[in-house]
Amino acid sequence: MYDQLKDRIAELLSQPQPLKPQTERQLGHHLSDHHADLSSFMLCAAEVLEDHELDILFAPQFTPSLDDRIGVMDLLFHWHPSKDDLNRLVDDLCEIVHHAIVEIPDGTKAKLTTHEVMIERFVRLLRLQYAPDATTSAALRDSLPNSLWTVASALLCQRGFTSQRQEMVCAICR
Repeated sequence: MYDQLKDRIAELLSQPQPLKPQTERQLGHHLSDHHADLSSFMLCAAEVLEDHELDILFAPQFTPSLDDRIGVMDLLFHWHPSKDDLNRLVDDLCEIVHHAIVEIPDGTKAKLTTHEVMIERFVRLLRLQYAPDATTSAALRDSLPNSLWTVASALLCQRGFTSQRQEMVCAICR
């Protein structure tokens, strides 16, 4: 399961993402400081910026969407990664995902060199360790249409959904 999860997240990280407007605005300052165009800066940003600057600047790019969380829920039906698995996952993803593809407003695509803080943020915010347990997942799958149980499981990973609250939602769905 671990390898499937790693491959799926690597795939999510490799999919082209539009440059978020707030990132584009913040990049203006850095571009003038480094006398670079956007594509060139994206390739070297991981080398020239501090970890906290990367985290702030590219946080919108590396914040998983609900669709991203839905995309891994089927893998968490009977298995949840441990804390050690999550740490290893970040390390392994850093080894295989060297660039993210960013769609620039002019329609071109630029490579953004990834950094550990970017990948760690994405993995942490997927909240994989908070996926519903097997019993709750099974109850959701049995009571909801196939197209919705992964959506419900992903929503139950959000902050505030303790296992007790997950069970209450599941009981409502029955």
